[in-house]
Amino acid sequence: MLKWHLTLTAAAWLAGTAAALAGGDTLKIGVLHATSGPLAVIGDASDKTVKLLRDQAAAGKFDVGPGRKVEFKLYDTEGNATKAAQLFRRLIENDEVDVVVGPNTSGETLPLIPIAEEAKVPLVAYGAVEAITKPVKKYVFSMTPVDRVVIQDLLTGMKKRGIKRPALIYSTDGFGQSGAEFFKELVKDYDMELASIQSFAPQDTNMQPQLIKMREAKPDAYLLWSSANPAPTITLRTAKELGIKEVFYVGHGNASLPFLKQTGPAGEGAVAPAFALLAPEVLPDSDKRKATLQSFQKDFVAKWNEAPDQAAAYSLDAVLVVQEAAKGIKGPITRDGIRDGIEGLKNSCMAVGCRTMSPTDHRGMDKDVMVLLQIKNGRWVAFE
Repeated sequence: MLKWHLTLTAAAWLAGTAAALAGGDTLKIGVLHATSGPLAVIGDASDKTVKLLRDQAAAGKFDVGPGRKVEFKLYDTEGNATKAAQLFRRLIENDEVDVVVGPNTSGETLPLIPIAEEAKVPLVAYGAVEAITKPVKKYVFSMTPVDRVVIQDLLTGMKKRGIKRPALIYSTDGFGQSGAEFFKELVKDYDMELASIQSFAPQDTNMQPQLIKMREAKPDAYLLWSSANPAPTITLRTAKELGIKEVFYVGHGNASLPFLKQTGPAGEGAVAPAFALLAPEVLPDSDKRKATLQSFQKDFVAKWNEAPDQAAAYSLDAVLVVQEAAKGIKGPITRDGIRDGIEGLKNSCMAVGCRTMSPTDHRGMDKDVMVLLQIKNGRWVAFE
């Protein structure tokens, strides 16, 4: 039976049914994941995580407080920001949910922010773009460290390995453009310069012109910043065809098991900042996340007959955050009660990392939550 750490002292998330107890109401959780379309490579793991929790909730084994039940309402955004906004309104107005978790990407999330604020519905998103939570919005939270922090972790690792002149190629969606701005701003702090800066639209299928220009600049490494496949896979395959030998550092959006499969031999040697769920064995035994991640992996494999991908960490943390907030509500569940409970979260260690929320920090992440992994022999392993 799965046990996950909800606070610094391990707490079991599984509890017996409380339906027979007096009082109680129903916690309604709306879920937005891209389970079809180009972003399904990300949304699938998130969706399977929530379905695992939904099954346990249906069995009365997901504790959200005495006498309470929990319901999940899941919709597929298809990775489309416009559809995500339509479904978000449907969850709020028709399904009358108390809170929404997801969507998977920053591009889908940004249009939802004004809707969440106007409707006063808590949104627990997964996007890394800093604008999601800075400045702080009353009803909007995110489960990932901001892209600035991820890029700082990545640049720290690159500097340790003597990289001086990386070349950058990025996608022109919200994730890629935000990351590109941070790279331009931060490289000087690490005694680096960008040898070349190129971009591509997410739907592009030919990156050869950009890569040739980058190669001509003679960089000592390449930065590929994009979350949605197939563009990153196409880029790495083209680089291999062009004979580029330098290491490609890719974004954490590409640190996934499907990315390994889709990219194949062309991905060999690529390095990514990643969440430890992808390879919990790289964590020391003293890390508070390790037992949580290993237990979750066991339950996930038992249900789906496959290992959980990195994107499972977002949805796992999102639901656990909501669960803990609900358990702290003494009276009936309300949207504001959930919001206040999330904002009051203290010292909770989950899948992504340990977090403490506050009115000025709606991510609550400790620094250094990322690990650097490299593709070797078709597997994500520690980057030595």
